[in-house]
Amino acid sequence: MKNKNNKQSSLKKIFRNESESKRKFDEGWTAFSLKVREYEREYPTEEAIKMAIVYCIDNGIHKEYLEKNSFHIFNIMLQIRADQRNRS
Repeated sequence: MKNKNNKQSSLKKIFRNESESKRKFDEGWTAFSLKVREYEREYPTEEAIKMAIVYCIDNGIHKEYLEKNSFHIFNIMLQIRADQRNRS
């Protein structure tokens, strides 16, 4: 019985940690998207995306990922913003 309780406790910790990781992941991308929108109020989209990437790296938001993939993220976000404008 004790072994079963330990396994259940371990599984709960794993799921709780995965849930927390997903929440932090989602919050990071939300912060990035909001920064892009904020900067777009004063700057062209391309500049706003670059500034948002720098902001996130400087503030530890998906820092490692953005440092390695900023070109890719820039292009994806540029396409997303273009698609959103075309739908409007």
